[in-house]
Amino acid sequence: MPKTENGLVRTSENISVTIPSWLVEVTEEFCKRHDYTKSGLIRRALKHYIAARRQYDHDYWIQVYNEYFDK
Repeated sequence: MPKTENGLVRTSENISVTIPSWLVEVTEEFCKRHDYTKSGLIRRALKHYIAARRQYDHDYWIQVYNEYFDK
């Protein structure tokens, strides 16, 4: 895990992404209307996207089954 200068584990990472200008405008407007920060909205959207995609991941579900149900 990435660590800070004093050796503590970092709980967040700063990243840089490139997205179309129109999507930035839509994102900012959405955030204003729904009281989100851009970081908060993007974090939430990524979690939802990954969860939605994971439902089709056969290997993931075998791992879950083995970890929780096959004891």
